[in-house]
Amino acid sequence: MDAMNPLPVQGLTDFYDAVVDLCALTAGTRAMHKGLFGGSDDAASPAEGADRLTRLAGEHLALSPRVELLDIGCGMGQPALLLAEETGCSVTGTDIAGRQVETARRLAAEAGLSDRVTFHRAEATALPFPDSSFHRVLMMEMFTHLPDTTDGRGKQAALREAARCLRPGGPLVLIDMVRGATDPVRPAGYAEVPSVHVSTTERLKELLDTAGFDVGSVRDLSPEVRPSADKCERAVEERRAEIAEAFGEDVAERMVLLVRDLARTDRELGYVLIAATVRKSGGRPHSVR
Repeated sequence: MDAMNPLPVQGLTDFYDAVVDLCALTAGTRAMHKGLFGGSDDAASPAEGADRLTRLAGEHLALSPRVELLDIGCGMGQPALLLAEETGCSVTGTDIAGRQVETARRLAAEAGLSDRVTFHRAEATALPFPDSSFHRVLMMEMFTHLPDTTDGRGKQAALREAARCLRPGGPLVLIDMVRGATDPVRPAGYAEVPSVHVSTTERLKELLDTAGFDVGSVRDLSPEVRPSADKCERAVEERRAEIAEAFGEDVAERMVLLVRDLARTDRELGYVLIAATVRKSGGRPHSVR
């Protein structure tokens, strides 16, 4: 794969490894998720909006210095580092994309947080941790990349692993895109992004229940997140010259088209935060390793 031509890739890992620096330049942040805004006239940047969403997740998780948080699908580690710095908690992040994990480790070292924030390359469906290792679990915009299958590599398996790694009664916060009941699982605007499988809110609640979680609350964040589409589209247009200088004009053009397609679709998709707790007894998954 040509390092200066990072968009045409095959799998999910290759995709995110390829766009690490490209996305950071475009959005002005290492956070790979959408942001939270007060409306279309909110002057906050994509980076500021993304940090707001991270802080909202932290509030629902009730983080504190003695809490061990597992961030599944941590990306480049921006949410983990922010939560660790602002709440004093310890964070273990996992991701399947090797370059993102390497970047996250470097950023943790630069921030002086390597003693409390660590990152591992691992699949969400096969986490390398003992049972009941963590107080809290965060899954932010990673669940959509897993298929809704029962073959041990999909959404059900990932939630069972999260439940296994949580201490009894521990909370999980899941934040992700959702679709309407009759909308396609793979939105048209995400054709260039590998492995996209958007669920309905009801299906997410069913999956959580099956995996041994009790759903406590569901918050519809759609109106607050949708301005992300316009802001990201504007950001890539404003930084097009920088992108072209760093990656070439062809990549800059493809990035503009990709973000435009994503933005068009994101204006139609929903977005939710689901807070749940793993059951203290009954229906609790156990390690089979």
